[in-house]
Amino acid sequence: MGSTSAGSVSVDYPTARSRLVASASNTSEVAIYNALPSSVVPTNTGDGSVVEVSRSLAQPLGLVPLNPNETVATISFNKNFAFDFNPDNGVDFDKVDFDTVATHEIGHALGFVSNAGGDSTAQVSLWDIFRFRPGITTNTFTTAQRIMSVGGSQVYFTGQPFSVEFSSTDQLRLSTGGPDGSGGDGNQSSHWKDDDLTGEYIGIMDPNVSSGIHEDTTENDYSALETLGWNLLNNAAPPLPPPPPSNDDFANARNVTGCSASVIGTILNASKEAGEPNHSPDNNGGTHSVWYQWQAPGNGTATFTTAGSAYDTVLAVYTGTSVNALTLIGKNDDIPDVPGQPHNVTSSVTFTAAAGTIYLIAIDGYNNGGSGGDMGPLKLNWSESNCTEPPPSLLIEQSTIDRAVALDSVTFVRGPFRILSNLNLSTDHHTRVMLFTSNLGLEPGENLSVLSVQAAGVSLPVEAAGTVRGLSQASYIIVRLPDGLATGDLPISVTLRGATSNVGKLGISP
Repeated sequence: MGSTSAGSVSVDYPTARSRLVASASNTSEVAIYNALPSSVVPTNTGDGSVVEVSRSLAQPLGLVPLNPNETVATISFNKNFAFDFNPDNGVDFDKVDFDTVATHEIGHALGFVSNAGGDSTAQVSLWDIFRFRPGITTNTFTTAQRIMSVGGSQVYFTGQPFSVEFSSTDQLRLSTGGPDGSGGDGNQSSHWKDDDLTGEYIGIMDPNVSSGIHEDTTENDYSALETLGWNLLNNAAPPLPPPPPSNDDFANARNVTGCSASVIGTILNASKEAGEPNHSPDNNGGTHSVWYQWQAPGNGTATFTTAGSAYDTVLAVYTGTSVNALTLIGKNDDIPDVPGQPHNVTSSVTFTAAAGTIYLIAIDGYNNGGSGGDMGPLKLNWSESNCTEPPPSLLIEQSTIDRAVALDSVTFVRGPFRILSNLNLSTDHHTRVMLFTSNLGLEPGENLSVLSVQAAGVSLPVEAAGTVRGLSQASYIIVRLPDGLATGDLPISVTLRGATSNVGKLGISP
């Protein structure tokens, strides 16, 4: 009779949890949100580290910017059904109440969505965070498994009392048939339990409606909407969304190096620039791209993939120096499926790389339903055949600190800085060297701490670090040098935290 197509955003679970906590409008919501697991949702199957949030919900929760012109969902109706469009005088016995169907589909658009019963990689939806086996209590709420499989008895639980057919309960029964309703009780999991099976009408999100009947929205429906993050009584503006990734624009492409490695990031709240090409082979790429650049170490076959990303990605590789004048090397939407394995929505591009050539890698989301494209945490992986990592080389004169180059990850540390410099290693080799920084102001109560040291993309072991005695703005970092270093100039980067100034010097002492 009706169907809803709604865009979604994939976010790491701690971010979703923190936004729910911030949206709480009463003491009951504060209590239940604070009782949610802190880092990962325990599930009996599927991925509990990432949460899928309907785009209609992502805006009021502050996960994406408010956009009054965005189409967050579309609702379709089957013209082959006879609808009664005016229930005020009763619903004709041979017609279906249009208001009931429309209100039900709006409920799906607002977040009544479950991924329970999907494949083994299915992400929990926001509603699935409250999906359990019967017998759940407030004492076991934090650690109990959320049920992401088909079949068996499943209930919605928030610790609050509900009313069903004039009786009180704290557990509302749910449909268990999976995404297409082919398993379990035969109804899609994104619904209350069918009242035809139980004799109890829970609310408008019942999976079926009969001819001649008008069904009402109940307090159970409203309560679920509020628990999902909707505030039905407060007109307060939603919180500001997270800032776009640092590599949102082509000019700020994040540099990645080496023959084989992986990095994590996100396209949440990224944008698309004027003149930027569509990165999907069927032109269904989204509008939330981020950029990476990689200089091929040698001549060989290079492969870039987004395996491990938490959303439906598209991937493209280019050469060129301007976003509106790029030469396409290759692009891909989905890696081909493997028989017997879940449907693959990550991407892969393989090409012949030329040594010294700089390749630009764009990652976006598939534009499903015209919502601007999927968004979420990403992982970029690459490897090149016949490739030898160049040895790292040290050391050094001076450098400035570029605060804009922060850790591009879903988890940030306080005040991350990356010190970049061109280093020179003489023929007088040492097994250890001491790097030192100066002219760095420290945050109150902070000590300068080293996150990583890399030379030409190769990590150098940090053996010790500390503040130089008597010099509060000077710190030392002792690193061990690997064997086989050649003389010459190569880049080094030191990533650290705790400093507040945006300029400084990096020095060397053997």
